[in-house]
Amino acid sequence: MMKRPGLTASLLRAAAMLLVVATVLAPAKAHHRSPGPTSGIAIPSLSHGQMAVYDANRAAILALAERQPVPQQRFSRILNYARIQYTICLWGLMPGAIDNDDSPFNECAHAYLAATRALLTAINETAAPSREAQALAAKVDRELLLNGTLVLCSFSAETFDTADVVLPHWSEMPGHLPSLAALGSLALAAFGGIALALRAGRRRR
Repeated sequence: MMKRPGLTASLLRAAAMLLVVATVLAPAKAHHRSPGPTSGIAIPSLSHGQMAVYDANRAAILALAERQPVPQQRFSRILNYARIQYTICLWGLMPGAIDNDDSPFNECAHAYLAATRALLTAINETAAPSREAQALAAKVDRELLLNGTLVLCSFSAETFDTADVVLPHWSEMPGHLPSLAALGSLALAAFGGIALALRAGRRRR
């Protein structure tokens, strides 16, 4: 009997989540940046206050970036970097990743949100930015002024690079209980999703 598309999609999503969680739970490494050359596009970091604003507008900025007609290679590389970093940082689900210096996910959150800001800046620097892009940039600017964005941390002066993926600080995981609890929940959800999908598949045979 043929498998239903919904079941296959559920299995794939659960397997993907399990793979990411398994990677996170693997033995910690001393370094937190990927090996290899750092000859990509430089992306300035941002403050904690700025992170909160760009995090709240990230989905809208990414959606706008994905609709850009024939983007240049530089823009495409920043967009790809923003996507990769967001996934590596477990989709922004880790508690304290945005506003807590002690979170093992704080630096990787800096990276994907810095890339998000770079995307919005690049969109509005085009010859004729759309009204939607201008309105979104104005909204972000207002929120930056209202929320107070001068709070800095150890990663606020860091420059990121599209050729250098920033990993979470695995070695600091045991000392950050909120992250451990969240990872445990992700692992349980992944195993539970796979178990339910397999059970549903057996019933339909």
